[in-house]
Amino acid sequence: MSTFLLIIGVLMLSVGLVVSFRQASGGAMASYLGLWAIGGSGYASVSAKGLMFWAIATIIVCGIGFARRSALAISQRERSFIVGGALVGMAVGLTTGHSAIIVYSAIGAIVGGIAFRQTPQGRQAELETWRAIVETGLPAVVAMSMIGVSLEGILSRAAAL
Repeated sequence: MSTFLLIIGVLMLSVGLVVSFRQASGGAMASYLGLWAIGGSGYASVSAKGLMFWAIATIIVCGIGFARRSALAISQRERSFIVGGALVGMAVGLTTGHSAIIVYSAIGAIVGGIAFRQTPQGRQAELETWRAIVETGLPAVVAMSMIGVSLEGILSRAAAL
């Protein structure tokens, strides 16, 4: 059963990564399911408090996404810059520790949005860029952080063996 949960967890984390590039809150939901499955498998050390924290973060992100009245028209290219920045920040944060994953992922999302502003398409939508960074970046940071925490848990467990 633990191997099955590990496989399901890795698949859900992969789905969360891909969906984050397409939809704001869908990536966070899939990543939480992956984190929960990997934590339940025993292949990674994920505490109950950690699962509760990420559950609350996912509920907040999904609640904000559902409560939005007017969705900002964010181009796919802009979303890719922001989510890609969060992914790169998460990868950098993996080298230093658990809390750094979250911080560097947030910094990466902001830098990705700023990098998009420097493109010709980004200069046209200059006023809406900060709103897009927040609207796309928060779910991306939550999803990438859960993916990073899962990877960190798997790697720390493998190093202990």
